[in-house]
Amino acid sequence: MKADRIIRLNFDSENIDTMHEFANPLLRQPEFFQMNDAQTVMITASPQDGIYLDLTKKKEIDLDELY
Repeated sequence: MKADRIIRLNFDSENIDTMHEFANPLLRQPEFFQMNDAQTVMITASPQDGIYLDLTKKKEIDLDELY
């Protein structure tokens, strides 16, 4: 997890690829990140920002703008 994207790291091949790039990046490096077991829905947050993302629906919600 980075402030502007979700990355995937393959430990065997050391290959890094981007799962999703945020439309509105977080202002700081996130301090919280959680995905569901299927890794299709996630939430991430820094002290100033929060993002909810559904990867199957390609739906990104900026929580601090919503609330």
